[in-house]
Amino acid sequence: MKISIFSTILCLSLLQCAYPVAHFEVDSTNLSAPAVVRTKNTSRNATSYEWRLNDVLITDASNFTHTFLESGIFKLQLIASKGTKQNDFSEIIEVKAPERCQVYMNTSKGSMIFELSEATPGHLSNFVSLIENGYYIDLAFHRVLDGFVIQIGDQKTRLDPSIIISHEEVIPQEISAGLIHLRGALAAARMPDEINPEKASSGSQFYIVDGHNLTLDDIKNYEATKQLNYTEDQINSYLKQGGSPQLDQEYTVFGYMKSGFDVLELISQVSTDQKDKPLEDVRILEMRIIN
Repeated sequence: MKISIFSTILCLSLLQCAYPVAHFEVDSTNLSAPAVVRTKNTSRNATSYEWRLNDVLITDASNFTHTFLESGIFKLQLIASKGTKQNDFSEIIEVKAPERCQVYMNTSKGSMIFELSEATPGHLSNFVSLIENGYYIDLAFHRVLDGFVIQIGDQKTRLDPSIIISHEEVIPQEISAGLIHLRGALAAARMPDEINPEKASSGSQFYIVDGHNLTLDDIKNYEATKQLNYTEDQINSYLKQGGSPQLDQEYTVFGYMKSGFDVLELISQVSTDQKDKPLEDVRILEMRIIN
């Protein structure tokens, strides 16, 4: 009995004196930006942690989750501690550049990511230029219609109206039968046909389709009234995602949402006035090209 008690005390003492061992596993491979990296912390004998990315402290949580918006080679380091004792473990994470141009948009309601279409080079080039010049920072969504679209890009909504960033007033339309108004579509606003028969796009204002659920009869009706001929894939996409097909062939779609549909939902449901302007501002906080 005495031996048993002594053995138990000895084991507890050894555990208390044991050095921490840092270790983790990364569950993501073949990463390309934007890349979400998650880890599984398999450290032993530690009571606290520090995660560092390229030697910069990111978090002291048990596990590490991070979205890489840029390509490159990154050193991820975990420091496991117990009292004054420390041990570290690191892995090199390589993130490749995306194959197509993508955009990160962070708003006061959350973030969204879009992939731009190479079939609309004029809109792609114009949009990238505006983003790189910081045009959209602090602008507010000035038109929100739940079940239809949310719209932004009016310079007059900027927090500091004295900041004026030059831009093209209009750009030629690039309407394509292959680019339809699915939920999450990114498209250029424009002036009405009466004063804009060429359907030229606004040089700065764009909208994101919220849309509504559609039936096959709905789609067939739009085909008939608008004299369209959707492909089988387009019909299936509309049935699965919903959208606003009444806008097809009228406005230039130049991209699609990759993630952030929950944020789109939050914005589309804000309270608005009689002019569809949100009663509480929803603004773009950050916008960047993912490369």
